[in-house]
Amino acid sequence: MASFDKRTSPLSGKISWRVRIRRKGLRDLIKTFSRKTDAKLWAEQTEASLSSGQNLSSLKAKKHRVKDVLDIYESEILGLLKDPCSHLYHLKAWITLQRGDL
Repeated sequence: MASFDKRTSPLSGKISWRVRIRRKGLRDLIKTFSRKTDAKLWAEQTEASLSSGQNLSSLKAKKHRVKDVLDIYESEILGLLKDPCSHLYHLKAWITLQRGDL
């Protein structure tokens, strides 16, 4: 079930609506809208897609980290490239950044 929170900006006084959809075993889905009608529409559509199982693949994709993708790239795609040396250099730099070794 979706919950709606009315939020008012302390600086501008603008009103926004935050929607939170909670399902057991899944991460909370949160989105903010400027109109409550848009928030309700999104909540209905998202809950319907969750019930039918359409939205589960995108939720599973969000569980992957950048390091996981880089590891797959290194093991499966890098060997297929014509000149993997420069790609390997950049890949190692990205992996180092993801680990926080800098």
